[in-house]
Amino acid sequence: MSCPECVRELDHCHGTLLIHLDDQVECTDGDCTDLDQVRHVLVVSCDLVVGGCACQPEVELERQAS
Repeated sequence: MSCPECVRELDHCHGTLLIHLDDQVECTDGDCTDLDQVRHVLVVSCDLVVGGCACQPEVELERQAS
């Protein structure tokens, strides 16, 4: 199966863009160099990550307690 965006040679990323509480963004694709949301099909808030994210205050408190 081919990616339709790849076939059409459109600028895009296959990773998931994570948006943190402080509006910082990161991509799950280590080779991604352009973190613009329009390049990513999947854009999620980091609080949806299984196990949470260190930028979430309650997650950080849980990690410190363990």
